[in-house]
Amino acid sequence: MLDRLTGVFASLNSHDVKYVVIGGIAAVLHGVPRATFDLDVLIEATPDNARRLLDALSEAGLGTASMTTAEDVLAHEITVFQDRVRIDVQTSTPGITFKEAWRHHQTMEYKGQPLHVVSRGDLIAAKRAAGRDVDLADVRELEAGEAGDTQAGQFLLIQDHAAEDVFARLTDLVPGFRTVWEDSLFVGEDGSFTAHGVFSEFSTYVREHLAEFSEETRTSLFRYIEQCVTTNIHSDAGVSNAACTCFLENIAGEGDFSLTVQRYLGPESRKYFDLWNAR
Repeated sequence: MLDRLTGVFASLNSHDVKYVVIGGIAAVLHGVPRATFDLDVLIEATPDNARRLLDALSEAGLGTASMTTAEDVLAHEITVFQDRVRIDVQTSTPGITFKEAWRHHQTMEYKGQPLHVVSRGDLIAAKRAAGRDVDLADVRELEAGEAGDTQAGQFLLIQDHAAEDVFARLTDLVPGFRTVWEDSLFVGEDGSFTAHGVFSEFSTYVREHLAEFSEETRTSLFRYIEQCVTTNIHSDAGVSNAACTCFLENIAGEGDFSLTVQRYLGPESRKYFDLWNAR
């Protein structure tokens, strides 16, 4: 997902838009292993900043930015821009104010592109205030990352062995992925990672390089994906969940690319893939 957004962040920064990344992508950047399919940003709700935002989005190729005005953006809590990517622009969000979020924000970097991200503490406050199941699950993961010794933190350690197996098999099938993984945001400072992180990064690699794979590699790869999908199939945290939510979901809905992928999917993979491909 982040690969599709580097140009957006470059344009936001060049236009001096005051924003912070919140939501699912912020959670991923703070170490939560899950897939997400849109960008949520909280902006300073002033006329000048809203105009700069629209100019930046237009320059980044989001045509829907020309279909609204700064006044309309400020009149709504959320404005959705749906083009090649989906961006949800929020003028307010539960649990935090923009002033607080901006004061505490962190500037992170992805592939050389700086981006302004809500702090872990403010993200926890916002997600706790939102109160959805997915938000509260993120809160547990985020707090585990702070404490390092909670049950959720222990779970990540338990999953390391499975993650290593997934990484070893994927790089055996697709050796080029190893080089990309070395710079992945999903690898912790101590070198730790999860199966969800591996599949998230691998989904981007497959979208960019599937055309280069031989027929044998494609067949073997998606046979392995089918094996993963049918492993611990009723678990919401195991390899099956990682393969479904962080790989199959990420490569669905991609037009001709997804039509190509369908030819190689096993029956269980196809069931899950089709749910997202139809969206």
